[in-house]
Amino acid sequence: MDVVDFQTQDLAQMRVPWILCEMFQNKRSGTLHIMGSNRKFGRRIYIRRGSVCFALSNQEADRFGRLLLETGIITEDQFTRAILKMDGKKRFGQILLDMECLTPEELNTHLDRQVKDIVFSTFELDSGLYFLEEQDPQLPADLNRTFDFPKLLIEGIRSIRNLILLDNELSRFANEPIKFNPNPTIPMRDLPLTPDEGYALSRVDGHSSFESLLPITRMKEDEFRRLMYAMFCLNVVSAQTERPQLVNRFDHFGQDELEPPKVGIHKDLTSAQGKEREVIIKKYLEMKNENLWNFLEVPPKCTTKELRESFLKHNKIYHPDLCNAEHLKDLRPYLNKILSHVNYAFNVLNDPTKREEYMNSVHSVQDFQPSLSSKERAEMALEPYKMAIKYVHEEDFFNAHRYLEQAVRLAPDEPRYLIELGKIEMRNPNWASKARAHLNKAIELDATNARAHYLIARLYAEQGHKPPAINHLKQALEFDPMNDEAADLLSSLRDENKVSFMDRLRGKKTGD
Repeated sequence: MDVVDFQTQDLAQMRVPWILCEMFQNKRSGTLHIMGSNRKFGRRIYIRRGSVCFALSNQEADRFGRLLLETGIITEDQFTRAILKMDGKKRFGQILLDMECLTPEELNTHLDRQVKDIVFSTFELDSGLYFLEEQDPQLPADLNRTFDFPKLLIEGIRSIRNLILLDNELSRFANEPIKFNPNPTIPMRDLPLTPDEGYALSRVDGHSSFESLLPITRMKEDEFRRLMYAMFCLNVVSAQTERPQLVNRFDHFGQDELEPPKVGIHKDLTSAQGKEREVIIKKYLEMKNENLWNFLEVPPKCTTKELRESFLKHNKIYHPDLCNAEHLKDLRPYLNKILSHVNYAFNVLNDPTKREEYMNSVHSVQDFQPSLSSKERAEMALEPYKMAIKYVHEEDFFNAHRYLEQAVRLAPDEPRYLIELGKIEMRNPNWASKARAHLNKAIELDATNARAHYLIARLYAEQGHKPPAINHLKQALEFDPMNDEAADLLSSLRDENKVSFMDRLRGKKTGD
């Protein structure tokens, strides 16, 4: 499955604890990508069959080595020596094991702590974006963590310091009677509750609201808010207002039939309210009767920008959480179907391969050619490339990589897109083979591209393959004699290959 163009949702509509509980309840797997409102706070939470198994962060303070250093587990000297030993082949933790700074048990304990800290930091976010990449996480075996999910969630919510967020989350259930759910995600007897928390929950009677329960719980108000937030997330308790629903932007929900919607069910509907219902019902019926372009209201040769604008417009109009007026509540199932189809249409039309397959399968559609010309694909690729460069300048390499992948799909024979993609992939040792493949293809397309030769030489040098590195550096300098970076790297590699006269007499070989 391809991740397409950051088909994000707003964290203000559904915050991270709700998302994780939804994943746990339905035993779903995937990677939850989270970006703060400043688009620089980046987190990934890896989930397998509903349970958190790992987490990553782009914040320097969340780095494993920095965590160990700041908590006094390792010294500054140990930290520096471990950093110097990093060659892309071993992770920082393994290097610390080799240096005997940590035992395997201590390493696992601190890795668990790091993952928890990253996950808990996302619980504090009251704004930002997220999207779910729903596929089984491919993680190295030594990184897979095992957590008791209810314990993890409750511990994380207990640590929330953002009291305004807590107040906003519980305000959706304000003045509504709180009752126990007959089918909770986790039975209350299996939850890691304190005696005070257990007593507070015993006061829930199905008739009292949060404000009514607070004076008789024996808990401080903030502690009781955290407890009830956790219980709502875990589906232990509920109120009249529905809990937030997770929509996976990459899924096309099954087209199972719903009962035909009714335009007017309320006698006291105003003219404007009736028109709102008509718009939603008309859109629902278009799912069967219109092709994807007409459904999204874009021309068959629309640009990426036009497609994205239409996608966002449809989300604002038909998102169930934004259509929550009383006269629209019975249309919520139809809104879910519409939003699902919007996401599916965007996913198909925004991916060159899927779009072309769809074009070939729809023979009755008028006013479009069966495929896009190379020129049209090149023009469409320019926009995601520009977006990628913008994110590179902001050092947001996660978003830059995604946009470059899109540009390469649209224009696979454009060397500069392949070079930029390979350069970003070089930053991740696990993607070295991807970077090499993209740079080699760029060289095949433009053998005189000095930048491609220099980058692949650097990649070979980092992996200890000196002969091909030297060969590519020579070619880089042949096509760009003023390339100082290539000259410096070539000089350093040649110096490493030199053996003194006395060493040759002793029979010492290069590299010994």
